[in-house]
Amino acid sequence: MSEEMNEEKTLFDDFEAETPEETALISITSLPKIVENLHALRERWSGYAKDAAAMICTEETVQSLKKSRAEMRKEFDEADAQRKAAKAAYMAPWEAVEATYKECVSDAFKEADGILKAKINDFEGALKEACKGELAEYFAELCAANGVDFLSLDTALNIGGMKIGISDAKSASQRKLKKGLAAVVENIVKGIEQINAMPPEDVAEIMSEYKTRFDVGDAVATVQARKRRIEAEREAAEKRKAAQEAREAAVAKVDAVAPPTTENADFEAVQAAERMYKIAFTIYCTKAQGLKVRDFLKQEGIRYE
Repeated sequence: MSEEMNEEKTLFDDFEAETPEETALISITSLPKIVENLHALRERWSGYAKDAAAMICTEETVQSLKKSRAEMRKEFDEADAQRKAAKAAYMAPWEAVEATYKECVSDAFKEADGILKAKINDFEGALKEACKGELAEYFAELCAANGVDFLSLDTALNIGGMKIGISDAKSASQRKLKKGLAAVVENIVKGIEQINAMPPEDVAEIMSEYKTRFDVGDAVATVQARKRRIEAEREAAEKRKAAQEAREAAVAKVDAVAPPTTENADFEAVQAAERMYKIAFTIYCTKAQGLKVRDFLKQEGIRYE
């Protein structure tokens, strides 16, 4: 392989060129001609691969293999440079066409389309606003007739999964939307009636939740969960209070039999030491602490049961 590469020729010398432009493998001729030249070179590059597979790399031959590889890399780089140059030459005219197309067609289309879109949106938007104004009047009368004073038109449309479309806006009566709004208000009234039938102490709280959720079951569940949390906190507070009172009572019992601490209590202290008292109280401690209390009582000669 190295002998072939040492010859001063290019990849393209195997082909007879009718013109100087056809000397290179990849030149501005035609795509079929380029493909034909590439197929003709397949055997040559396949031969390089076979030669490389047959070579043995040893301490004596490693430098020769490196030289062969460098020569082959140089030949490949030359071919690849021709490929890139030909591609750029082929693409340049088309890129110029693309730029002209963008200027003459694409940009002009976007400008015209944007103008028409804005005009259509403005027109249809005005129709929708007019439709919403008519619906607002109808909805206000509907709520007043049913005693519902906390519901907005937008909220009712959202509850009913309704949107004011252009087809609805073009309709003089908006029957479909009005029918949907009537159904929403009817369900709201039924929900209010259900809540009013509940225990009086819960009505206000559940109604407050219902006005934000518009779902009786969800409102009731939310209130009940909140009540359970409050009750749990109340019970925990009572337990903490009872435990504190028990601790204070135990301390008070101990203090009741403690020796006087006044400066003139020597005589009383002697008398108190001669009397025996029975004191009952409960202590809360770990096992290790309990053993220390027992040892202390034994050390002081205090009888305990």
